[in-house]
Amino acid sequence: KVLVVVNLLRLIKFKFILVLINFFFSLVQSVAGCIKNRQQHIILIASADISTIINQHKVSPFAFALQKKWEAEGIRSKVVIRTGVDDVNCSYDFSVEPLLSFFAKLKVTQTTAWRMILPLLKPKTLVAIDWDIALNRACTAKKIKLYYLQHGVIVADHMYFGRNTLIGHSAGDLPYGFLSWDDVSAQN
Repeated sequence: KVLVVVNLLRLIKFKFILVLINFFFSLVQSVAGCIKNRQQHIILIASADISTIINQHKVSPFAFALQKKWEAEGIRSKVVIRTGVDDVNCSYDFSVEPLLSFFAKLKVTQTTAWRMILPLLKPKTLVAIDWDIALNRACTAKKIKLYYLQHGVIVADHMYFGRNTLIGHSAGDLPYGFLSWDDVSAQN
């Protein structure tokens, strides 16, 4: 029985070391360009947002338009993708998916994972296209202004921000503000 326990502990230790090696490799790949950079605006997208082809690259039309606007104003920004994409023709600066996956394997809550990832991104502000309550809570804790790009009208039963949905949520669960895609959305 002792031999079985010892072998089991060795196997667990070996798997943990492999996970750590994988994590550090992924970390270097994910944030190589971030560590040297100053604070900047971050646009967070998901793979589903990448739906338009510009200059032979697949891009998020929302992120592309916002980044071009900021670029014209002399504002530094990066596009960060939260999900893995195998297509090399997709346009984004880096992915946080390896970090999110690693923290999930360690059974770390999503809010805690984002609290550890955000300092690596060094966001001055963060614009999210897909709302995430864990990201909201982490940004609130880190005092980072998180804006949600609302692409459509918010009605009473909207799945995230409708009056009926928000009952029981604190202010820290909500974005700092909303960016609207058009005047109709902004007015409603």
